Amino acid sequence: MRVEYLFVRSLEDYLEKAIQPIIKNPSSLKVGKQFANIKLRPREILGVFIVCVAIRSISGQNWTLARDPMSGDGVVLCTEPSRKDQVFLEQVYVPRLKEKAPAGVDEIAKRIEIEIKKKYGKGKAYYENTHLVIFLDIEGLLDYQKVKKFVDGLGNGFDSYWLFAPSDKQYSYLVFLLKAGRDQPAAYRVEIREDFRGWEVKRLGRL
Repeated sequence: MRVEYLFVRSLEDYLEKAIQPIIKNPSSLKVGKQFANIKLRPREILGVFIVCVAIRSISGQNWTLARDPMSGDGVVLCTEPSRKDQVFLEQVYVPRLKEKAPAGVDEIAKRIEIEIKKKYGKGKAYYENTHLVIFLDIEGLLDYQKVKKFVDGLGNGFDSYWLFAPSDKQYSYLVFLLKAGRDQPAAYRVEIREDFRGWEVKRLGRL
């Protein structure tokens, strides 16, 4: 069956016009309403963008954002003529609580695990041929190896697990590919330019 996608033709233009207001208004990540055209909430749009630019860096190919025709949490679509491929996403948000101090390492890992279990517990029909994106919006140190070990222990599940969180640098995000079928688990940093007219992806190393 042929599927038509509504997709972003210029990721650079979309960064400046659509994603810039989201990042500059952090409250929209918690309470922002769904965008009418792409059918995603602000934090989901940011999640698709972060995964998209990371996949671009890993593959060396052009990928872009697209609306999921099956009402999921977004699609990363390859626009290379020689490769017609898409990555279907489900996303989960791990929010800040009203803490007086940054959360502890074990507590952060526990919160992430709880949210992953909720998604994984929906069963094979939910996670098959789908990739999970976890947006961590908590201050504190992250034991990503502990989270990776938990994901590895789940066995067959989502095709890949992506975890991203704001870093200590403005308009910058740490991205952890915790598990994937073909690609090696690794850490990346996505740095968005201050004028929002481009970005840079740096590979930080293996996990």
